[in-house]
Amino acid sequence: MAFSSDLLRKKRNSLKNLPGGKDETPCLFVKTGNSLIKNGRFVEAIWYFNKALEIYPDSPEIWNNMGLAISRTGRLAEAITCYNIALKDKHDDVEVIYNKALAHEELGQSGEAIKCYDKLLEKNSLDAVAWCSKGDVLFESGNFEEAIIAYERSIKLDPKNEISWNNMGFTHVKLNNLSEAIDSYEKALEINPKIEKIWSNKGLALAKLRDSEKKLDLQKIAVSIRSEGSEKESGEFLRAGLRSIERSKNMKEDLDL
Repeated sequence: MAFSSDLLRKKRNSLKNLPGGKDETPCLFVKTGNSLIKNGRFVEAIWYFNKALEIYPDSPEIWNNMGLAISRTGRLAEAITCYNIALKDKHDDVEVIYNKALAHEELGQSGEAIKCYDKLLEKNSLDAVAWCSKGDVLFESGNFEEAIIAYERSIKLDPKNEISWNNMGFTHVKLNNLSEAIDSYEKALEINPKIEKIWSNKGLALAKLRDSEKKLDLQKIAVSIRSEGSEKESGEFLRAGLRSIERSKNMKEDLDL
């Protein structure tokens, strides 16, 4: 799934260490693998996790980390297999379920991803990140109304999350709720005014709103002309006005942001 460039993504995937009481050697393998992932050396990390699995083949922590490393190489189906093994004995592990959901998202398997988020929300209905992530999947699936509901739940739980506000704003744009979209972007910018994408999204929403207002004004003028002249004349005027608006959309203008 190719995520919309106008959605901001907050990934919560995390690496795990082995619990206390484990032998020093596999713990060292896992720590080294984790460090390699953080430095972008995923193939080497996989080697270290494999060495650790030779000693602890049923470790959910190692299988989770292996899944993360493999997912970074683009082998998402294999990563999901790793997460399933990790969940075999710890079926309600929040971090592993979240990592699995992200892999399903990347594969475009929105139904499976939503199942994961629903499982997280069954465990903790106050998980704001899970609500936001579910909203993202619903958005990508074209279920904009449902996405709005999910973002609203996320915002209610965490009103200081600019990502949820931005993504709700973009969803409102898709529904042509332009005033609501601009309000959402403004909320996001109050929280974090340093994210350029949010400024851009707000600017595009403002431009679209202005175009809508101009089209409405032109339609009113056309109706007025129709009452005084021919329908042909009013139609030509309206088409000319709309063409000018389309041309203006291709020009860079000061949006007073």
